[in-house]
Amino acid sequence: MEEEATHSNPVGDIFCPLSSVVEASFSFQGGASYETGFCPHGVSYDEFEKATESDLAPMRVHEGTIAFMFETSMMLTITDYAMHRSGKLHEHEPKMWDDLKAQFMEHLDEVKAELAAADLSKPASGTRF
Repeated sequence: MEEEATHSNPVGDIFCPLSSVVEASFSFQGGASYETGFCPHGVSYDEFEKATESDLAPMRVHEGTIAFMFETSMMLTITDYAMHRSGKLHEHEPKMWDDLKAQFMEHLDEVKAELAAADLSKPASGTRF
């Protein structure tokens, strides 16, 4: 999806487009896509940067489309059929994330200051960080 930001998190994303009035919106209507946790997924850094630097305003995305998405921390098993025989496997080009930058690290001092101001700069007792 073009609106999605590139990210890596501990959960898997499952996206299922059911139907769309625009045939080319999704090449797998009635199917599903799965992005495993702890791996970068989403659009290229250029798309992410363009989206984060544009003016924030309400917008309609994929009008005429019915889809759902959920996240799970469970590890999912993809069937042999889906991986090898369906002919629908889409693999990202890993080089699309070569210029990915750690955005959070640019704001580390601000985050530490906010946590200290809220008296949250140290983990609660018994918490493992």
